[in-house]
Amino acid sequence: MAARILDGSAVANAIRAEVAPGIAAFTARAGRPPGLGIVLVGDDPASAIYVRGKLKSAGDAGLPTGDNAAPVGTAPRMNAPGPTASHRSPRLPRKGDRIRYG
Repeated sequence: MAARILDGSAVANAIRAEVAPGIAAFTARAGRPPGLGIVLVGDDPASAIYVRGKLKSAGDAGLPTGDNAAPVGTAPRMNAPGPTASHRSPRLPRKGDRIRYG
């Protein structure tokens, strides 16, 4: 099979269009939109770029987002501002958070 060049913007737009009905259906059922909460632990620049990209992508898809940062040296599963930190925001869902260690 020959290689083909993908148009990343077109693919991203197609994915957003594909998930939009699911977001609308969830919002109608739950009375609130789904969202993405991220906790960044540490100060790895690559992880910060990754988190910014996820927040932008989620925002572009119409999802509310929020992020928290834990200080360098925070041990996994110890003192990180876990799910309850992002749950203080009424914009974010109460279930499920993503924690990025880096």
